[in-house]
Amino acid sequence: MKAWHRVLLVCLGLISAFVLAIFQTMFDVGVDGELAASFLFWWLVHFVALSFPFWLPALLPNGVYLRRVCGVFLLFPCYIGITILLKQVPKLLKDYATFSPFDLTLGVTVTMVSAIAAFILFFATPAPDKERKIL
Repeated sequence: MKAWHRVLLVCLGLISAFVLAIFQTMFDVGVDGELAASFLFWWLVHFVALSFPFWLPALLPNGVYLRRVCGVFLLFPCYIGITILLKQVPKLLKDYATFSPFDLTLGVTVTMVSAIAAFILFFATPAPDKERKIL
């Protein structure tokens, strides 16, 4: 995998973890505003650990099986994002009172980040090994 693929995967993993942590903290603030602000760091660490399909293939050496397995794991958040989108778009078009722009933003972000990362993991060609010249 090329170096810019690896950097992009790490960045996408951090974006995914940060967006999910922010939305979880926003939910916690809505439920219990006093304690929720202190949980942002906890949720950020939690979602960085759960975003291993993004950064694990970027940090470990080239492995086709590892990339494929992590790509399959990325299909689950992509599925979750698509279901959020499928529930929010009809609300936007028909019943604007129940529409939530935060949910739509979460669905779009999770879907796009997961789809881009899965595309990189499934279809990126490995970087060619440089031949060592022995004198």
